[in-house]
Amino acid sequence: MMLLYKLAETMKTKLPLVFLFILFCCHTMAQTSPAIDIAAKYKSHVLTTSAEKLFVHTDKTFYLAGELMWFKLYNIGGPKDLSKVAYVEVLDKENQSVLQAKIALQEGNGQGSFYLPVTLSSGNYKIRAYTNWLKNFGPEFFFEKNISIVNSLVESQATAIVKPQYDAQFFPEGGNRLRGVESKVAFRVVDQNGKGVNFRGAILDEKNEIIANFEPLKFGIGHFSFIPKGMSYQALIQINNGPSLTVKLPQVYEQGYTLKVLDPADNQINVQVQARGISSNSSVYLLIHSGQQVSLAETQRMNNGQAVFTVDKSLLPQGVSYFTVFNEDKKPIAERLFFKRPEEKFLIESKTDQQTYDLRSPINLSLKTLNDSYQPVKANLSLSVYKLDSLQTEESTHIYNYFWLGSQLKGNIESADYYLNNSDLEADQAVDNLMLTHGWSRFKWEEILGASKPQKFLPEYEGHLISGRIIDRASNPLNEALVYLSIPAKQGLYGAKNKQGELLFNTRNLYGNHEIVAQTHKDSLARVEIHSPFAIEFSSIKIPELEMSEKFTQSLLSRNLGMQVQNLYLKDKIKQLYDPVKDGSVFYGSPDKSYLLDDYTRFSTLEEVLREYVIDASVRKLRDGFHLKVFDAPRQVFFDEDPLALIDGVPVQDFNKLLAIDPLRLKKLDVISGRYVLGPNIANGILSFSTYKGDFLGEGMDLNALVMEYEGLQLQRDFFSPVYQTEAQKSSRMPDFRNVLHWLPNINSLGEERINFYSSDLPGQYIVVIQGLDAQGNPGFKTVYFRVGGNNGAD
Repeated sequence: MMLLYKLAETMKTKLPLVFLFILFCCHTMAQTSPAIDIAAKYKSHVLTTSAEKLFVHTDKTFYLAGELMWFKLYNIGGPKDLSKVAYVEVLDKENQSVLQAKIALQEGNGQGSFYLPVTLSSGNYKIRAYTNWLKNFGPEFFFEKNISIVNSLVESQATAIVKPQYDAQFFPEGGNRLRGVESKVAFRVVDQNGKGVNFRGAILDEKNEIIANFEPLKFGIGHFSFIPKGMSYQALIQINNGPSLTVKLPQVYEQGYTLKVLDPADNQINVQVQARGISSNSSVYLLIHSGQQVSLAETQRMNNGQAVFTVDKSLLPQGVSYFTVFNEDKKPIAERLFFKRPEEKFLIESKTDQQTYDLRSPINLSLKTLNDSYQPVKANLSLSVYKLDSLQTEESTHIYNYFWLGSQLKGNIESADYYLNNSDLEADQAVDNLMLTHGWSRFKWEEILGASKPQKFLPEYEGHLISGRIIDRASNPLNEALVYLSIPAKQGLYGAKNKQGELLFNTRNLYGNHEIVAQTHKDSLARVEIHSPFAIEFSSIKIPELEMSEKFTQSLLSRNLGMQVQNLYLKDKIKQLYDPVKDGSVFYGSPDKSYLLDDYTRFSTLEEVLREYVIDASVRKLRDGFHLKVFDAPRQVFFDEDPLALIDGVPVQDFNKLLAIDPLRLKKLDVISGRYVLGPNIANGILSFSTYKGDFLGEGMDLNALVMEYEGLQLQRDFFSPVYQTEAQKSSRMPDFRNVLHWLPNINSLGEERINFYSSDLPGQYIVVIQGLDAQGNPGFKTVYFRVGGNNGAD
C-alpha cells in the first residue's frame, strides 16, 4: 500500500484522474483487507487443524445382552488417511464405558463388533466414535447415537412409567437482542427424550402483559419476532395435555449488535447487521464459511447503525454455512447458520428378486451405485438386513442425513429426513428454525485469529500410539530418559526418549490382547506409566430412559430364545476371532545371522555358547562383570560399546544375569551385525534370543519395569450366515432364529453388485439398509423391504 501512495505522490500533479483512481483503490483495499485477513487466517487454521467426522453404521439399534453388535466406521469429512485408528465405546447413562475397542482404519474405513455381556443392565446406551486427533476438538465433535440393550435373562423387563419432563429454550438470531431493535427469537420445547411437543405460548413483559403469542411450526420448534422495549421478558408455555412452564427469555442489551438473515428472493440473501450504542461510522466484517471453504469475506461501514450485505446464494455450498460477523477489532459479535438443501450426487439403487420369501429360502439382492447422471461409480458400502418388529424399528439416523445435518448441528435432530426430503415453504421455514435452535459455533476464534497453539493429541497416521509418562520415586517427571516398550508375543520393540516426562510409542499392526513390558534404559530409579487412549470428556447430550412395558414380554421371550440358541449351537462360528494382519516377523526384519541352538552342541552355560560358535559376538569379563560385543560388518571390526540384548524382544540390561540363563531354555539367537536405529536410540548391534514358548523369562530385566496386559487393535470376526442350498440343509433340525439375516461391512462396488443370503426360521417384515460413500466422498443411502413367511409373519 505504501508503494501505491508513493506512486500517487509522484503522479498526482500530472495525472489527477490516475491519482484519484489510485486513492480509490487504496481506500477499497483498506476496507476489504481486514475481512480478507480474517478469511485467510480461518482457511490457514482449518487446513492445519481439520477435524475428521466419523459415522458409525450398526447392524441394528435394539439388542439383547448376549448378542453381537456389528458396526462399520466411515470417515465422512477431513483427510481420509490422517488417522489409522478409531476408538469406539458403549457408554451407559452415567457416561461409564461398558465396552471399548480400538478399530483399525484403512482409507477412512473400519469395521468391528462387540459381544454384549450378559452382565449388562437393561437400558438405553450411547455408542460413540472418535480418533486421537478428534480429542483435540472436544466430545461435541465425536459421533454419538443411542442404542437399546435389554437383559432378557432377568425376570421382568417392565419399567416404571417415566414422568414427563419438558425443556424449553430460546435462541435470539445472531446471539443477542437489543432494546428498541426488532429481532427474531427461535424456540425449542422438547420432552425428556428430546422429542418436540405441541403447545401454545405467550410472551409477557415486565408488567405481565402479553405482547406476543407463539406456537411451534414442526417438532416443537418455531420462532417469533418483536421489538424489546424493556429489559426483561418471560414466556408462558402451556403444553398440550400437560403442565404449564414459565421460562425467562435471554437478556436484552442496551448496546451491541444484532444479526438478521433475510431471504427476499430465490437467488440472493440480505444479511442485516444492526448496532446500538456503537460508533455510527464503524465497520463490520462478514465471513461466510463451511468446512475448508470461505464463500464470502466482505466489509461494510455502518450507516445510521445499520449495514447490509447482499449475498448471491449460488456462492454458498450445499448444506450448512456459518455466517459470522466481526467488529473493527476483529472480534466475533454475531453468528447464525444457513442451510442450502443439497442435491443428491450419489445414488444407490437396489431391489430383491421377490417381495415375499419362504423360510430358509435364498434371497437375491441387486445393487447399483450411480452418480447423478446415472453412470456407474465406485463406492464403499455396508449392508445390514434385520427384522422389523415391536422391539426393532427402522433407524432414523443414516449416513446421508448425518453428513448434511447431524454432523453439523448440536443436539438431537428429530426427523432429520423431513428437512432433506421436503422443499416446500413450510419445510424451508422449518429448516431455518432448525439452524437457529441447533446452530452453534465450532470455532474458537481467539485461536484462529491469534497465535496457533500446538495440538495435544497427535494423529495416528501410521498406527496406534501408546502414550505414557516416566517419573522418579517422588513422582516428578524425568526428561530425556530412554524408554523401551516390548511386546514379547510379537517380538516387537519400540523406543522413545521423553520430553518433560511424556512418552509416545508408535506401534504398527498391534492386534489383540498382549502382555507389554516398559522399562528405562539403565535407570533403576525411574518408573513408567501407560495411559489409556480413550477420551475422558463427554458430551452434554443425555441418554433417554428405556421405556418397556408388559406388551413386549412375548417378543422378548421369543428374541431371548433365539439368542440363546445361536450362542449354544453356533458359538464356535460367531465368536471366533482372528488377526487380519499375518505378520510373524520381528521388528528388525531379517537378521544378518541366525543360530538355531538345537543345531549345535548344547553347552551348560550361555557364555560357552557365545564363545564356541557364535562368531558374530564376543564375551569379555571385566571388573564390573560381563560385557558383550557384536561384530560391525560394514567396518569389519567389533563395536567398542555393548549391543542391545533381547529375550523375546524384551531388553536385558544386566549381562551378568543374561549369561546366567540356562541355554537349554533358549531356542534361537538372531544377530544384527551393524548399527540399528530404534526410535531415538542407536544400538551397536543386536543379540536377540528367543525362548521356546515366546514368553520372556524376565531375567536381567529392570525390577521397576512395568509389565501389564494391553489391548491393541480389535481382532476381527466374520458374520456367520447359514446356507440352505440342498434339501438336507433346508430340512436340518438345527434351529435358525436369526433376526439379523446378513451383515456385509465392506462392499467395494464398481457400479453393480449381486448379494445373496438366506432367510431364517423367523417370519415377519425385514429391511435391507445400504449406506456408504462414493469415491468422491458423497454419501448415499437406500432401504429395501421384503417379507418372510407371507402374512403369517406379523409381529
